[in-house]
Amino acid sequence: MKENISIIIPCYNTGMYIEKCLNSLIEQVLPFDYEIILIDDCSKDDTARIIENYISQHDYNILFLKNEKNIGAGASRNKAVQIAKYDYISFIDSDDYISEEFYVEMLSEIHKNDADLVCCDMVVVDADTEEQTLCEAYNGTPGKFALLSTGLAASPCNKIFKKEYLIKYPFAEGIMNEDVASVLAIVANCERVAYSEKAKYYYIQRKNSSQHSFNPEKRLDIVSAVEIFENRIADNPEKERFLNVVIYNQIVKLLLNAAINKIGLFNRTAFLKGLNQKAKKYNILQNEYYLAYFSSSSKIKQIFLKIYTNLFKNGFSFAASLFALISQVIYKAKKGKNVVKKNINIVDIVAAAKKNCAINSPVTVSAVIPNYNYAEFILERLYSILSQDYKINELIILDDCSTDNSREIIDEVSKSISEFIDIKVIYNKVNSGSPFKQWQKAFENASSDYVWIAEADDYCDKKLLSYIMAPIKENKNIVISYSDTAFINKNGNIMLKSIKPEIDLMKTGHWDKNYVNDGLYEIKNFAFLNCTIANVSSCVIKNGDYKDLFAKASEYKQAGDYRFYLLLMEKGDVAFINKPLNFYRVHGTNVTSTTKKLVHFKELKKIHLELEEEFGFNSEQKQHIKRRYDALQKLWKI
Repeated sequence: MKENISIIIPCYNTGMYIEKCLNSLIEQVLPFDYEIILIDDCSKDDTARIIENYISQHDYNILFLKNEKNIGAGASRNKAVQIAKYDYISFIDSDDYISEEFYVEMLSEIHKNDADLVCCDMVVVDADTEEQTLCEAYNGTPGKFALLSTGLAASPCNKIFKKEYLIKYPFAEGIMNEDVASVLAIVANCERVAYSEKAKYYYIQRKNSSQHSFNPEKRLDIVSAVEIFENRIADNPEKERFLNVVIYNQIVKLLLNAAINKIGLFNRTAFLKGLNQKAKKYNILQNEYYLAYFSSSSKIKQIFLKIYTNLFKNGFSFAASLFALISQVIYKAKKGKNVVKKNINIVDIVAAAKKNCAINSPVTVSAVIPNYNYAEFILERLYSILSQDYKINELIILDDCSTDNSREIIDEVSKSISEFIDIKVIYNKVNSGSPFKQWQKAFENASSDYVWIAEADDYCDKKLLSYIMAPIKENKNIVISYSDTAFINKNGNIMLKSIKPEIDLMKTGHWDKNYVNDGLYEIKNFAFLNCTIANVSSCVIKNGDYKDLFAKASEYKQAGDYRFYLLLMEKGDVAFINKPLNFYRVHGTNVTSTTKKLVHFKELKKIHLELEEEFGFNSEQKQHIKRRYDALQKLWKI
């Protein structure tokens, strides 16, 4: 299949990044007819020199233009579009990069769907920490509305366009958010949009970029951009629906972000005053998507939103800004303490292993650590495991083809503690692609009575095992024993003190005390509605052959853990400890941060159908399930 494409890269002060950007795209476009148009917008660093040197060393079809004066990214893109000679246009920001075969995958989807536009997911990369967060291109079922329903919908960089639409709806010039006026109008007015699941666009988030500076006057340009968008969809049959969701994502969210971002009291005041005046005609606080967001928020958050938005609406901009500042101070004061021991080294690990070695415990436990690219957390994790005041009978580390320096750390740890603890390290030759394959491998290799699958990025209190193993000493029929879970951020600060409010959706108070219950009773009365085990690190599981359970769980992409726990509960008793002893780490690269909501919703319905077929639901249970579906559909906008 032969394609043709013009790749446009506006450049401004990105000398540190431009070469990586070019290297990420130049090899993969060779099979196509292509041109790369670089436009330097009067950079003050060595961007232009680096580009010229790059061109001199590479025999590729690159056109390099220099603006006589700084005109901004939107005007630079428009200038390049006018001279582009191919039918399809791609934009790359000069500090970003793209995945392998980006153009092969994207152009394939265009032709497969006869589309006017194709988009892909974006991966936000922190320039300082290199932490990556997946941002999905769609919110819900793929389509125009779903694409307009995300905060990054206006980006031109994770998309390829037919040139004719860029000519018809050019980027706004002289304002910030110039892409809102162009990209969103194209999405709304084009015939067909397509989506590539395989291609990824890597967006570098820099603290000194224009998107991170807060100039109140320039930030208000968003209203002008939305007005241009509104004019450009004037004849669109779905104008009202499209406009409302764009107002929410582009204006309302900016209002809410102004309350939590550290932008300064007076800058925020000026912004709120200007927004109140410029956006008055849109009546943004009556926006249906904002009202849905408000209704799904916690009671404390609703109180904050009500006060903040009422002050804003009534023109008390300084009071609203001051209230936001005071709320930030209170939040910071109440922010959870750090529970993770920092600066762990091999000496600490050896000392912990040596101490644990001297403990005697009646029921044996194998601690299994599945790891994939968690080198930055693995020493902390090992320390939290080996510091338990319950004996670790054996330690098994399962590495799933990590590409960071995990294996180097694991090898050093294994060598250092092998005289104190039975340790086994298993390196996969090929990435398993599934957590359940690793979980199954844990049980195939563990020799103890119970297995503790301790995810490599999580952490725990030193008394976790002694508490969750206590009921097992009296009841060997317990197949799973778990504790309450707290959530921590990347740095180890507590973000959520207890998972109980999130799992007790029926407000039964069931988890307000320790208990041991028959597993079937647990399913029929509580776990039938939603997953009641926060994550696998919080529990120990009786050792056994669970191949059939893992095979069933593997049928699910998002809700497999829930299905596994339900199947496990059918095999015996369940114990719960009412203490938040497990700390689940929330960060950009863990699975829950990238959950595809629609898939998760469909899988939840599938599980409920299977449970109803097996146990039957009464009318009250069906009402609870319906309310659960309604809440998720409103929250996830599906």
